[in-house]
Amino acid sequence: MFALVVLVMVNATLGWGAFKWILEAAGVLPSPFSSEFLYANGIGMAGVVGCLSWGAIWLLHKESFAYTHYPIRFNRKTRTIHVFRIDGTVLSTSWDKVFFTLVKMPPWDEWEVRGHVLEADGVTVKETFALSCVDSLDARDAIPGATESSSRDFVRAHWEFIRRYMEEGPEVVSEQVKFCMPVNDRHEKIRVSIERVFANIAGAPLVFYWMLFPFCIAISFFRLIAMRTSKIPQWPDDVEMDCQIEIGDPYAFEGNSAGERVNLFPDAAKHTSA
Repeated sequence: MFALVVLVMVNATLGWGAFKWILEAAGVLPSPFSSEFLYANGIGMAGVVGCLSWGAIWLLHKESFAYTHYPIRFNRKTRTIHVFRIDGTVLSTSWDKVFFTLVKMPPWDEWEVRGHVLEADGVTVKETFALSCVDSLDARDAIPGATESSSRDFVRAHWEFIRRYMEEGPEVVSEQVKFCMPVNDRHEKIRVSIERVFANIAGAPLVFYWMLFPFCIAISFFRLIAMRTSKIPQWPDDVEMDCQIEIGDPYAFEGNSAGERVNLFPDAAKHTSA
């Protein structure tokens, strides 16, 4: 949103000013100022426009003209993690060689779990990726080595879900998944984009909800732009081959258009439940 505002409004105004000064310096338009003064100011303003445009385009590419999401695949059978990087390439590494740690992001007072891929010396960090859950933590949750957590420690709960899946198998965590958003092979629908933005203020007091309502409407519009200009991530063939789902897997499921969990092999799933 801010990038487009800079490109469309600020740069349009400054760009026209720079263009007008250069035309006046060239004698195309009349001006009471000297050509040297006009050229200096016109070129200087053009430089400012160029810098602002570069910064706005750089910021725009953070969310638009990128990817709709950046998935991570955890293959418990081969004990491999496949991470879709922001540049479209894929990191494949052994689960047993990744050092996971809890990291705080001070500007927002939020935490996330990051996985460090280490060099052969076991100390030097070669590459880092983050899990998808980002949230604040209760004071006791942030204590190093704490074994007792609060009821809203979603960051480590998310990590524990993945750890148990990789270490103990799908049967111990499968029932924790109540819904599954269908984002792997399609763009968001308009309704889903709007719902996703407004979910951030769903629990706000009524007065704040209506104060934030216009802002969320604007954000929804720009979210649509970001999503529609971004590509859907595609895994390489070797990753797809490595992560093929076995026929009759009772724990294989996906999300339907409403985000509801749907078993790919319902008969096998019923047998497991029984």
